[in-house]
Amino acid sequence: MAVAGDGEKSPPPLNAASYDGNMHKITSVIESIFNSHVIDFNNPKWHHEIPSNSGWYFIETNMPDKVFIGLATPPKHYKNDNGESKKCRNYNIPARAKPLGSIPSQDGLVIKREGIRPVYSGKTKNLLSRAREHTFGHLGTAGLALANYPELSEYKWVFNFLENPFPSTSNPHQNIILKLSEQIWRAKNANRKVGRSFKI
Repeated sequence: MAVAGDGEKSPPPLNAASYDGNMHKITSVIESIFNSHVIDFNNPKWHHEIPSNSGWYFIETNMPDKVFIGLATPPKHYKNDNGESKKCRNYNIPARAKPLGSIPSQDGLVIKREGIRPVYSGKTKNLLSRAREHTFGHLGTAGLALANYPELSEYKWVFNFLENPFPSTSNPHQNIILKLSEQIWRAKNANRKVGRSFKI
């Protein structure tokens, strides 16, 4: 049983009717139209119009799968401003892309069809920060850091996002809403016969 932390209110128990009603609300929201912003690798401020609220997002591109697999592997370590060796936290895109079409995982989504399609999805407490991290992420940041790969700028990239409209009584409550909605979105999109779940 989940227990709220100090100063946090536990969400009230749900009966069957209220549970169904809340699930319907969540599904209706996550199936609504996402806002879209084209990612501009040459503009460090491209993401500044994205809100800093919690919500969900997915990244689309028309880049071929073979380019993903052929990308350079991020370094295992880097030196910070003080000269200290730190572990690189950027996602290893080529390693994650190798199972493409053969070994599905529970994270992210690739729609295997021609043209632009989703290649990554997620939830976040700050959409603005996550858009920046996936584009211009520091080597110490857990994210795609797409701008580190010059060849990606040859293709179209779109950041789609949806703000979380649900009030939150606590951090655990917000996390449940974000996670549940994320899984609903992925399940509905992965059900397409041309799709397969995986995370680059």
